[in-house]
This record gives sequence, C-alpha cells and structure tokens, in this order.
Amino acid sequence: MSLFGTPRNAGAALPVEGHVPGFDGATGWLNSAPLTAADLQGKVVLVDFWTYTCINWLRTLGYVRAWAERYGDQGLVVVGVHTPEFPFERDADNVVEAAKDMNVEYPIALDPDYAIWQAFGNQYWPAAYIADADGRIRHHQFGEGGYEDCERVIQQLLREAGSDSVTDDLADVSGAGLEAQADWANLESPETYLGYQQGHNFASPGGAHLDEPRAYSVPDTLQLNSWGLSGDWTIEGRASVLNRPGGRIAFRFHARASTSSRDRGRQTRRCRSASCSTELLQEPTTGWTSTKMVTACWSNRGSISWFDSTDRSPTAPSRSPSSQAASRPTCSPSARNVWADKYV
Repeated sequence: MSLFGTPRNAGAALPVEGHVPGFDGATGWLNSAPLTAADLQGKVVLVDFWTYTCINWLRTLGYVRAWAERYGDQGLVVVGVHTPEFPFERDADNVVEAAKDMNVEYPIALDPDYAIWQAFGNQYWPAAYIADADGRIRHHQFGEGGYEDCERVIQQLLREAGSDSVTDDLADVSGAGLEAQADWANLESPETYLGYQQGHNFASPGGAHLDEPRAYSVPDTLQLNSWGLSGDWTIEGRASVLNRPGGRIAFRFHARASTSSRDRGRQTRRCRSASCSTELLQEPTTGWTSTKMVTACWSNRGSISWFDSTDRSPTAPSRSPSSQAASRPTCSPSARNVWADKYV
C-alpha cells in the first residue's frame, strides 16, 4: 500500500489490498457485542484506528461519525479500533469517558496490546481501511484528508453490495472546536513533549537533570516554542512529574486553540491574541485530577499538552479538504518527529 490515500476517479476500479484480518485481538468492546467475520459478512466495513488524545484523529472524527450515521442503514459498519499511544490511554475507563464525551457511538474494539494493529500491519493514527461486502480491503487513508475519496468508495461499495438507496451527494461536515480542520499555512509551533525522550527546547536555567528530583525555575523570558519548569520536578523519559505542590509549567507558543492532554484525559482552555505564555499550576494528587491552569496571553491563541502527551491544536476555520492536507500523516510513531514542524 502507498503511504497515503491517493486521489481517485469516481467509479474507477478499486484494488484489492488484502482481507480484513478480524478483531480477535480485542480485549473488550464498547457500544457493541464483539463483532466476528460472520457478523460483518455482506457489510461494507470501515475500520478506523484511533487514540483519543490524537488531535489529528479528532479532526477526522466528524467525517467518520457522519458516515456511520448516514450509511448505517444502507449496509455500512464502522468499527473504531482504539489502539493507545500513551500509557493512560490503555485504561478502558478513560476510553469509555472519552468516547462518551466525543459522541463516538459506533462499535469500538479495545486494542491495548496492539494485536489488531499488528494484524492489519498498521503504522498510523488515524488510519482508515474500507472493506467490501466480501471482507476485501479496497481503499485506505493514512492521516488526515481524503474525505471525499473515502465517502465515494463507501458509496461505490454499498452499491456493489446491492444497496439501491445510496445517493451521490456527500455528507455535510462542518468541524468545530477540536474537530476543526487545520490551517496548514499558519503553523509556527511544533508538537511539544515534556519528557526527555522526545522533548526539545527546555529553557529552565541549568538544563534538565534526567530521572532525578531537582528544583527548577522558569527563565525571565521564553523564546517561541520553548518551555520551562518551576518547582520540584523529576524529568523522566516520557513525562515531567511534579514531586510536591507548587510546581509550574511555562510554555510560549503560537497556535489557534488551547488543547491539553494528560494522564487522566483531555483538558481544553482558550485564549485570544499571536503568541501566548501559558502557565500550568500542578497539584500532585491521585491520578493528577486536580490541575489548575493559568494562561497569560499577549499575542494570538495557543495550545499546550503535558504529562506524556502532545500538543497539536486545531487551527483556523474549517475548510475543504485538499491534497495538501491529505498528504500530512499525523500521530504516526514512525513519522512523528519527521513531521513535527508541520503541527500546530
């Protein structure tokens, strides 16, 4: 398979890219009893790999949700495969809460052990595979974009399966908030991690001391896309952990909306004005559920993520999908660092 979904001509013959390997590796199901090959026989199936803190998947959710609703009575089954990127996303209760918050009502296979991911040979979040009524994969889309192509494939396969009520018009999706499409021409801040394995631009005086407690302070000024800590912290490979109350994270960035991900889920704040300095006041409690965020803005709107998570905020008003947007893989374990400068 090619890395990304490629534009196709309506009605063109679709390749056969293999067969749906099934979902036997799922450790549980949400919104449905376990789905077997027999359950899906004769159905067009869209398999959507996701993880709930991935903003790049969130920007595709409006389309996947719309297709599930629009074509569900015509023979389409959407199966969301939740394969976690971060440890806290392995918690089934967190997935339940996230799915409820985001109105994900189609069947979800829980894949914390990557069994389904590996069976598909998948490498990306988001990734969509569309199979015909015989279980043959006929189209895929890795990363954002390709929405019209995907819907046209769904329509074509439903007609081939015998549905006579499929129209040619496309679902009307107007993403808002976290589901708004990115403004690819106005990206100035990369993904930001607060662990040393993938962290960059740490600005606290004296630098980072890895895997050991240390008192840090925030510099008087922060350059764009730099961040610092204040208080007693331990900087670990995949997290910066506050050791006692009174810690602070400061991060200067340029973006449109403020989105934050942490070990207990997602947190969103917004500010108005071209770059921001954002401070997080952390109180270490069980599960890190007590978090106060103070944001001081003097330029545009911004976003931040912390505790082993990523910052890729939605940007700009929703616009039509383009080949440019479709060519950007996101939340890919192999391409993440390569494409980091393309993220908001």
